[in-house]
Amino acid sequence: MTLPQSVEDQIKTLFSIRNRVGVRRINLHTQEYCLTITDYDPNVERDGLLFACLVAGTRARLAKFPAMRDLYDTLAQSEPSTIALAVEQRLSEKWLLNEGVARYKDTGLVFVPTLSMSHPAGTVGLGDSFTAGILVFLDGNRPQSG
Repeated sequence: MTLPQSVEDQIKTLFSIRNRVGVRRINLHTQEYCLTITDYDPNVERDGLLFACLVAGTRARLAKFPAMRDLYDTLAQSEPSTIALAVEQRLSEKWLLNEGVARYKDTGLVFVPTLSMSHPAGTVGLGDSFTAGILVFLDGNRPQSG
């Protein structure tokens, strides 16, 4: 199997893996952007991805796991990835993204640009920080049973 060369190929691959494995949510996060295919609320997913990108971007800025107050400083000092913004424009035309969310049949497609850090203080642990951010966010927004 060759690695996907375009975001469109990555989306097709995510759908293929999701269908083969039988999961309700699958995510890809890269240096430039994050993609999720989900059966859950795609707007909650988008917000979770934005929070996770903010946590990872703050970790890159500080080279340590951030406190909540650090996130505000990162927001004031950073911009979305310009590469991702161009990709998002292309996806908006093809998939009709609306604020990063599109529907495909009964599934949500979510696209979020990462934060650009021109001079990161550190890059170790960015994936773990992203994962921690999304897990904390999604856990707090999970529907309660019963």
